[in-house]
Amino acid sequence: QGVLIGRVVLYWISGLLYLGVGCALSLYFQHPERALSEHFIEFIDVSWPWVPTAVCVLPLVMFDIVRLSNLFVGPVYRLRMHLSRLIQDPEVRPLSFRTDDYWTELSEPINVLQTQLLELRDETEILKRKNRLLSARSPFHAGAPEIQDPLQSPTQSERGAASASSATEPARAASSNAES
Repeated sequence: QGVLIGRVVLYWISGLLYLGVGCALSLYFQHPERALSEHFIEFIDVSWPWVPTAVCVLPLVMFDIVRLSNLFVGPVYRLRMHLSRLIQDPEVRPLSFRTDDYWTELSEPINVLQTQLLELRDETEILKRKNRLLSARSPFHAGAPEIQDPLQSPTQSERGAASASSATEPARAASSNAES
């Protein structure tokens, strides 16, 4: 919002300079034979009514820009804070915006996503419990060697056993072909 205020002040100064230079040039070209001091006095006489108005308008415009920017910056800030809280605790209250805010339609998909996240977390917990229960009841569980996860890389001894079995397999295939 500070950037917006800076822009308002920049545009305000640019507008004042534009009006001042335009007015000064207009006065000069109307009477080029006059001295600069006379032009300056005439410029002050012509411009004094609009300078106080311009000075009074600046705070009003700044206030309006801040108020207006709160309507679209506020929802983005609330969304960011909600997502941060959602990472910490998925059971935070649903996202909501003020009634006058822009982008209020953003809250619905975020709330749906939060609900789905909670459902998936609950389903995962149920599946974990079922998995523990089934593995405890399994006849292979007690005394069975550890079954390696197929996604993990094999150990050195398993690689050696696999290469030894693959080396003997072509010889077996050749001998069975010879017997037929």
